[in-house]
Amino acid sequence: MAANAIATTARNPVSGMTMLTIMILPWCCWRFGLPGTSGMFFVMAMAGMGMHGSFGLRQTITDLKTGYWLGSTPAAQEKVKFLGVVAASVVVGLTIVLLARAFQFGEAAPGDLRTVLPSPQASIMKALVEGFMSHQPVAYLLFGVGAVIAVIMEMLEVPALTFALGMYLPLELNTPALVGGFSGALSRKAQPEGWAAAGAPRCASAA
Repeated sequence: MAANAIATTARNPVSGMTMLTIMILPWCCWRFGLPGTSGMFFVMAMAGMGMHGSFGLRQTITDLKTGYWLGSTPAAQEKVKFLGVVAASVVVGLTIVLLARAFQFGEAAPGDLRTVLPSPQASIMKALVEGFMSHQPVAYLLFGVGAVIAVIMEMLEVPALTFALGMYLPLELNTPALVGGFSGALSRKAQPEGWAAAGAPRCASAA
């Protein structure tokens, strides 16, 4: 599903695929007798693997297309990809460890005076996992309403992902994206008519 979305729309639904995984896996845990904290750990571990797989998929598909235009081969690109994965894993892992020592994530723990870093996506995942795995009542109606809103947004040719991000991300995180969107819209309007269509063949032939 993610590969098809990336190839056809150039969008990578990482958050959506991760949330879908978190909604489906608890049922599997109940079915195979893995409730409680162990089940929550299993769900989050599998969701994390799927999320990182989607990230890698996006980059791989994009790079393969670009490499094809430039005359590269998939074998040469994959060698560099593996090196990039190792380097990124080391750097990101160490960064998370250092941040965890200096800050708190999501919610303040009682008695902990460290600064809290907002993590809206992680907080949503935590709420979903705890709700599903603790047998608490889940507001399935809200999931249905969200799906209907997404369909309506797509029918109105408004990106549902952009709308959803604007709904739950804090304003300080949304503001840079809003500024970038306005800048992109202004730059597109400033382009001479037919400029993109005339420039595309030259770029393609040069590549």
